[in-house]
Amino acid sequence: MKKNGYYTILHLNPDAAPEEIDAAFQREKRWYEMEGRAFNDQQAKELTEAYMVLSDADRRKCYDAEQSRAVMTMAELEQKVRQDHRKTRLEQLADDIAENPLKELLIFLLALLTFIISRKF
Repeated sequence: MKKNGYYTILHLNPDAAPEEIDAAFQREKRWYEMEGRAFNDQQAKELTEAYMVLSDADRRKCYDAEQSRAVMTMAELEQKVRQDHRKTRLEQLADDIAENPLKELLIFLLALLTFIISRKF
């Protein structure tokens, strides 16, 4: 559910009083009945769920706390993944080549020379 979703469903502000929540629920329920729809489809269930959460002071407090929780941006998530990620040998080798290409070239040439010598004997 999107941020402040229950408040949006009931067309309320997050600082609405309990009486306003009751009135908004009754207004939305009446709107369903005036439209001739049964009050049991998916939107009605969401409306009832929103009312149940917002009308109970404890549940509303928990919901508000959850809604105000900071969401991690994509850049922050990528940075966290980079910090927590252990590099594979191939990644470490690529980083080493980028830092000191001559050293890695020398290691490669020695390995190639060793391979060639071992094939001749």
